[in-house]
Amino acid sequence: MSQPQVCLLALPRASPTTPSRTARAERSLFADGPIAHLPVGELCQRCSLGLRPPRPRRPPDPVTPPASPRGAPAPERRDRGPRGRPPSPVRPRDGDRANPRPADRPRPSPRPPDGCRRPRRRVDGGTIGNVLPGGCLPATVQPLTYLVTGANSGIGRETARGLADAGHRVLMLCRDEAKATEARADVVDTTGNDDVEIVLCDLSVQDEIQQAAYEISQRADALDVLVNNAGLVLHEREITPDGHEYQFAVNHLAPFLLTHELLDPLREAGSQGRAARVVTVASEAHRSAGSVPDGFENQEDSYRGFKVYAQTKLYNILFTRALALRLDPGIVTANCLHPGVVGSNFGREGPWYVRWFMKIARPFLTQPDEAADTSLFLATSPEVEDDTGRYYIDREARDPSGKAQDEALAAELWRVSEEATGADSWPKPR
Repeated sequence: MSQPQVCLLALPRASPTTPSRTARAERSLFADGPIAHLPVGELCQRCSLGLRPPRPRRPPDPVTPPASPRGAPAPERRDRGPRGRPPSPVRPRDGDRANPRPADRPRPSPRPPDGCRRPRRRVDGGTIGNVLPGGCLPATVQPLTYLVTGANSGIGRETARGLADAGHRVLMLCRDEAKATEARADVVDTTGNDDVEIVLCDLSVQDEIQQAAYEISQRADALDVLVNNAGLVLHEREITPDGHEYQFAVNHLAPFLLTHELLDPLREAGSQGRAARVVTVASEAHRSAGSVPDGFENQEDSYRGFKVYAQTKLYNILFTRALALRLDPGIVTANCLHPGVVGSNFGREGPWYVRWFMKIARPFLTQPDEAADTSLFLATSPEVEDDTGRYYIDREARDPSGKAQDEALAAELWRVSEEATGADSWPKPR
């Protein structure tokens, strides 16, 4: 049986010193790798690398030598190489060499198909999405449908970009229409994938969450992955139209309600042979949450913005662990992650000293495209297809704080969240 074809950008270049590197890479992919089961000709036909043809190169401008002074002889051309070394001799062709290429030495990998370009980044692939090394999507696998909340900036935009770059369909849930339109245009322009859609929703308003979930279910019968990314930190207590503290509403109640409203399309996707996924962005800040207030919402007399943010990140982990106990892991899995200390728009709503600190520290913090790595890993990688209820940092499962593993606290938070949202038709815990 002939070997399947693969975009050779994914394979190492052969060199005289390592003549078998390409062969080893091919064996690792074809013999027992992620593409061993695919037939000939099914790879690189639908490839995020080839969605946009390369831009034509502009020919170099002709260089006009400076004019010599009148009557002076033209300067002698110095045929020198870099840093004054003599230039290298012209390399003869194989047939003209005194020592031609050995017959057993592999030739360099051929160029990729016309229009193929290197991706912005590598997105891991596997059973869910089958994104191959180099970013290629097999033609036999239909692109999956992803929903990313808070996708107009920061980690959310970079997560949407990575998924679109892999050839998937991406729904970007955003609050502001102008920012959402600009973000979508940026993602489409940098990836060449125009299968990117906007869903407008203010996550602080529960009616809008329910309306957005209905709209999503009308657009997509099956939702393969939900990425609960949206979050914020405020330094003054605000109340939502539904009467809840703003951070508690957006950072916790919103993903709780949105996940509940999208269970049907998630289950539909999970019933097609690969489990759907719920990925929630939490934070290591949960370790500084301190004592949990009564009713899980902070009151005016004890409000400290970063502490409230840390508490909502604790709730994200408690929610993920409790959700995993209520879902069949063969149909839908649930995991959460810490993205790093991110130099995005975080802290823009804070007092002047917080904004000043973030401006100074931003170059030294994790950038959004790097922070999106673990989100993309949990959303696409086959390494975690059987994992559920876990907390990840830098692609590795870690133990959260003891309070985040408190089952009684998780059960009480679940009860309060059901009462606050009316989302009470969850499956019973296993």
